[in-house]
Amino acid sequence: MNFRRKILRRYIPAALALLLLAAAAAPFLHADRFGHAIRVALEAALHRDVEIGEVRFTLVRGPAFAIGNVVIHEDPAFGIEPLAYVERLEARPSLLALLRGRLEFASLRLVSPSVNLAKNMEPSGRWNFEGLIAGAAIAALPNIQMDTGRINFKIGDTKSVFYFMNTDLEISSPGLSGMGDLRFSGEAARADRASRGLGNFTGRGHYGESGVDLNLQLEKTAIGEITALIYGRDAGIHGLISSRAHLSGPLHDAKIRGDLYLEDVHRWDLMPPHGGGWNLAFQGRLNFAGQFLELESFSQNGKPLPLAVRFRASDYLSQPRWGVSVNCNRLPVEPLIEVARHMGAGLPENWTLAGNVEGAVSYSHPGDWQGQIVFQEASFSLFDAPALRMQRGRMFFEGGRVRLASSSVHAVDGDEATLDGAYDLDSQAFHFSITTESMNVASLRAQVALAAVPLLEQVRTGSWKGRLRYDRTVAASGEPAGVRDGWSGRFQLTGAEIPIPGIPKPLEVASANIALNGPRLEVDRLHAAVGEIRLQGDYRYEPRAVRPHRFRLNVPELDVEELERLFLPTLRRSRGIIARTLGITRSGTPAWLRDRHASGTIRVAVLRLGDLRLDRFQTHVLWDGARVELGEAGGHWQGASANGRVSIDLTESAPVYRSTFDLNSAGWKGGKLDLQVALETSGIGNELLSNLESHGSFRAQSLELPPSASISAASGSYLLNWEGGSPRLQISALEAVLDDVLYSGRGVAQPDGRLLLQLSNGEKQLRLGGTLARLRVEQP
Repeated sequence: MNFRRKILRRYIPAALALLLLAAAAAPFLHADRFGHAIRVALEAALHRDVEIGEVRFTLVRGPAFAIGNVVIHEDPAFGIEPLAYVERLEARPSLLALLRGRLEFASLRLVSPSVNLAKNMEPSGRWNFEGLIAGAAIAALPNIQMDTGRINFKIGDTKSVFYFMNTDLEISSPGLSGMGDLRFSGEAARADRASRGLGNFTGRGHYGESGVDLNLQLEKTAIGEITALIYGRDAGIHGLISSRAHLSGPLHDAKIRGDLYLEDVHRWDLMPPHGGGWNLAFQGRLNFAGQFLELESFSQNGKPLPLAVRFRASDYLSQPRWGVSVNCNRLPVEPLIEVARHMGAGLPENWTLAGNVEGAVSYSHPGDWQGQIVFQEASFSLFDAPALRMQRGRMFFEGGRVRLASSSVHAVDGDEATLDGAYDLDSQAFHFSITTESMNVASLRAQVALAAVPLLEQVRTGSWKGRLRYDRTVAASGEPAGVRDGWSGRFQLTGAEIPIPGIPKPLEVASANIALNGPRLEVDRLHAAVGEIRLQGDYRYEPRAVRPHRFRLNVPELDVEELERLFLPTLRRSRGIIARTLGITRSGTPAWLRDRHASGTIRVAVLRLGDLRLDRFQTHVLWDGARVELGEAGGHWQGASANGRVSIDLTESAPVYRSTFDLNSAGWKGGKLDLQVALETSGIGNELLSNLESHGSFRAQSLELPPSASISAASGSYLLNWEGGSPRLQISALEAVLDDVLYSGRGVAQPDGRLLLQLSNGEKQLRLGGTLARLRVEQP
């Protein structure tokens, strides 16, 4: 016994080592001398001409031939393209046949092959694999295994766009029983898309001359991949799909029964039956040879389905034609809207439709939609607006267009309107319109908010009447990607309030005519007020312009102090306690001010600044963020004309004003006075005077000064600033002509406010004194 154990311990490792050495060396041993016999045996098994490359031995899976670069030619009845290209073929001989002196193969293993399953165009329409499983051929068929292969489909000379990749296949020989085992797994794909799988399919069962008996499974797959497989593109559908089915019977009339399971499709959980997904039981038949498939849903408990589906497809490998029909029986419409949205329908996100729906709709491809559905006791809401109730509404499917017939709707407060719309299924273009004779403006505010029009999205109160239309389009192929949407229409707005950033009081609109065209806005015949200021005019919003806001305003009367009070939040922006403690004067520019870009004209019949009255004032306004320019400003004061420009810098916490203007032919001291003025100041209220700095020049003619002096001409320059709470005025380069004698000199304001001017002609002194209003000659 010990001797026997010693023998086993000594020779078994040696035998194993020898066996491993043989297995390792076998691939390097050429077997080309068997090439002719191998080729003949392969041709006998496959009933096709075969070309082979280099032949070697292999022992990895048992004694076999490893054959490279194999080409299995096609039966001429199915075309000239070979049946298969095989990178490597492992052919395992039948030991029983070898004992009888014949070379036959018990199994064939195809590594990384490309196989063409072809159907000829003869009236019978046979497939090239049918000859292998018919008559005596099926009994002699060796076991076939495919690893990581590609299966193509051909109809006549045309190769289908559909194929299977990464395919593993096992087919066992039926033998005398007439039925063989079949196992399959592969990823469906399209030739016109990047090489990747679009759904993993598996199958297991039996086959034979009488037909097939298979259990098929679609593993859990993104719905978008299945739509990409069918349509050639991802339709943007969210969710997962899986299926199990049983296929039995002859290939020309196989029965199908199974379940389709959808999950993670938003809102499907609201549809009967309740749950995390939706299970659809189906049954039907398949004619594989004739490329015809028919499926329909059925109720497993015999109760009527709230949603019944029927599907048909023909020529699905060559020129796919298919159709689907859906019947609804008082089905809740809300989940259908969500499903449509997640299946690629370009419906607005904040658009809701509630109620019940019934009717029938069908779709065929290539073809279009047909049918109609009826909404019962529905409610319609757009962009969080108050719901509009619809007692009954009809939706028609007309080709590639879905149309909502004109329907009467009612708002929660009883206002009535008419609603209609349409949706293009191909382009995803969508529009609807709402018409009313009177409706609360709150609905309007919510509806136009999508257009992002700065004025109307802020409307608070009032009413409107007219027609609004919403359009949504998706960029076509070759155009810049994106969705274009917006509102258009004309309506009248009355009794509305619109807040304006930077002004504490709203714009109170008595009436206005408004036209919308996408993001563009036109307001005509505007009658409104802001605080105590009444105004009329028009307004335009052009989003692509450098200054989108454009206006023309007419104001009957304007008090500058009232205007300053209205714009106080803009002119003086508060600072935090830390900034005030540290004495930091600069404040950040708020977004509403930074983004304000406007231009326009303002006309004021009477402009008041304290005791100063300026008639027929008008100016052109350019407002860019924190900088405001009043150009071409002009008016009339006591018969004189004033023209100039004003700039306002709102960068700091308090405004900074800079101005230049000319005053022409102003009456003064019996003559005429011309002024050229430049000034700068900052602050609010009394700060404007204490921070004032000004300089300029003047020219006067025909002045009469008491007691009896006549100055025919005078000119000079001035400098004015404020020190210690009092003004400081200096006059330089002063020249005056008195009795045809030229005097020159200078002047300065005294601490008591009197002005003292001293002039000389070189021989004679001339002194003038007093206030500007009471200036007189003190020393002739």
